[in-house]
Amino acid sequence: CDFLFLRFFYSPPQLHPHRSFQDEVKALDNYFRNGSAYIVGKINGNHWNFYNAEKKQNISEINKEEDVTFEILMTGLDSELMMPFYHDGKTTSAAKSTQKSGISELFPGAKVDDYVFEPYGYSMNGLLGSGYFTIHVTPQENCSFASFETNIILKDYTALAAKVLDCFRPKRFILTLMGNRASMQNLQKAAKGDNAKPGLAVDSLCDRGFQAEDDILLKFEHYDLIFLQFRPKSTGKIKQPSSMEHDNAAAKGSPETSVR
Repeated sequence: CDFLFLRFFYSPPQLHPHRSFQDEVKALDNYFRNGSAYIVGKINGNHWNFYNAEKKQNISEINKEEDVTFEILMTGLDSELMMPFYHDGKTTSAAKSTQKSGISELFPGAKVDDYVFEPYGYSMNGLLGSGYFTIHVTPQENCSFASFETNIILKDYTALAAKVLDCFRPKRFILTLMGNRASMQNLQKAAKGDNAKPGLAVDSLCDRGFQAEDDILLKFEHYDLIFLQFRPKSTGKIKQPSSMEHDNAAAKGSPETSVR
């Protein structure tokens, strides 16, 4: 079981135990005897909270089938591309929002359950075969955020990442890929380029005007986790937002949480 989310933007309105990751870890430890908590990325900047509780199983059983979770967490979204996620009270429909945003082209033929909130906000869940994908969007310019997650098995996730980025055009994003040994070995076989990761051509993503400022690999008993954080290319040092700047520009709540 995995429990993960981006750092809190504005935690005070959250109900206990969701005001801090430490409180959430204490709550999860009541359910999992072998749970482990990690903070991945910069403590004084954007980071990822991750709780992992792997079952003690035979390795051959774990690797019998491929198992991958691929996620992109995006901030600083393009304001024009956010227009489909505002409810105008008249012509807005979830189906139109899904189509206009380009989300419908991520997995053509998938079964989709989508919803546009009033006055703004968007959420969808999709099924393709035995796999799922899910997207949540906070479109307001001062705190825009979008998350994408899927467990659909692909030979490579670079093209999918590019499609998702085209839907939102974020200024910054975190990309994670977690898979069992069988999955990572197969993804490694298809990796191309000097800076390639299993299932990801990092140079191709950087060619879109980004550079990777964090490149982290965590190895667990049965799974590996790739964590990449991207920022705009620049010749100078990018100032990290302070916690106060995050709070002042924050939504009323935290980015989406995922449990697998």
